Amino acid sequence: MNYKVSKVINYINLIDENDKVFECHCSNVIVTKRHVEEFIYTIVFNNQLQPENFYDIPFENILDESGNQFGSPGEWEKWYVTNTGEGCGAVGSVTSVTVKEASQNIRAGSYESALESTTNLGTVNPNIGALMSVSFFTRTGTSIISLNGGTTVFRLEAGQSVNVNADGLLNTISSPSDITWDTVTYSSTQLLVVYTYL
Repeated sequence: MNYKVSKVINYINLIDENDKVFECHCSNVIVTKRHVEEFIYTIVFNNQLQPENFYDIPFENILDESGNQFGSPGEWEKWYVTNTGEGCGAVGSVTSVTVKEASQNIRAGSYESALESTTNLGTVNPNIGALMSVSFFTRTGTSIISLNGGTTVFRLEAGQSVNVNADGLLNTISSPSDITWDTVTYSSTQLLVVYTYL
């Protein structure tokens, strides 16, 4: 099935082949990539009124607002990084932009955890030098999350998400190995982890 994706002011619109329209504020839309080497994506509309999830969409089935395929997976990924997630709804004009060297090295990653005992972000991706942000979204079941190596934990129920941001290019979140989760304590738990790092 093909999906047209567009941004109208602060809302992401998704139109399926049957012309059914799904809409959600851009800050509540999460897009994840299945694996680094695969171009298969999941789009989550974390809308409190009616959450919608679109799982395992091949790149070829994601179209722009005119019904054309994005030029490359890289163009699609740049589009969703720019237009979805926290901070996507800013309105204004930019007259000049200076890109610092460090900001050119920011990378994004994602991980899907299902029925795994305690796992940490440092193990999932040992290449993280500095963690800039991390987001969790529990698809099903209940996940157990910790941001301090298990000293303090909280439960994330199905349909809930939490976002942690370093709030500045020079700031970082605690060590990646301190970011832990458990998806085995509660049965049928599926958790999405999306993060940015240097």
